[in-house]
Amino acid sequence: MPESLTLHRGFIQMLLESPDPCLGLGMLLCGGVRTGYVVMRPATPIPARVTNQGFRFGHAMLGDPQDQVMLMSLQFYGATTYHGLVNPSNRAALAVIDQMLAMRDYFFMVLDPKAGLTVFRSQGEEANLVGLRTNRETFPTAQCSPAAYTRMVDIFRKNPNPPGEVLTWLDTEDRRMLDVMNDPLELQGS
Repeated sequence: MPESLTLHRGFIQMLLESPDPCLGLGMLLCGGVRTGYVVMRPATPIPARVTNQGFRFGHAMLGDPQDQVMLMSLQFYGATTYHGLVNPSNRAALAVIDQMLAMRDYFFMVLDPKAGLTVFRSQGEEANLVGLRTNRETFPTAQCSPAAYTRMVDIFRKNPNPPGEVLTWLDTEDRRMLDVMNDPLELQGS
């Protein structure tokens, strides 16, 4: 983990209070620079021997032109793949993705209330940024009503492809949670 990160305390509290497994998108400050992050809280802890090997991040747009969702997948090497479906109609989620693309830098976090927080940094992985940018370009036309989103999650949950655990996405439109300094939570690296 970098020397220090500043997150929005209310967003992390919401993540901790949500039923697991879950996934969220938020903003953080690292060295005074604002960027986005993806955070997951799995139902069962991921052992350090697994997280130490890293993971592969994938994303795709699913659905038809009228109802689309963004699939975010995290495949931990030699272990489980986790999926989260993000509704492109959510303006807070779009703001996080836009910041990730603008900064060409983003973080991934695995939050285990018992074992703590594991932090990964993208380190400018251009291949993921190109794909994410391409998917983001479809967002202005991608819409998904709450009912359609629920239906698509239910369908995907029955047969995730590739196989894996489907995380519940924290669908919040509260853009105040993107203002890290509104309710800062300072994390010190080791």
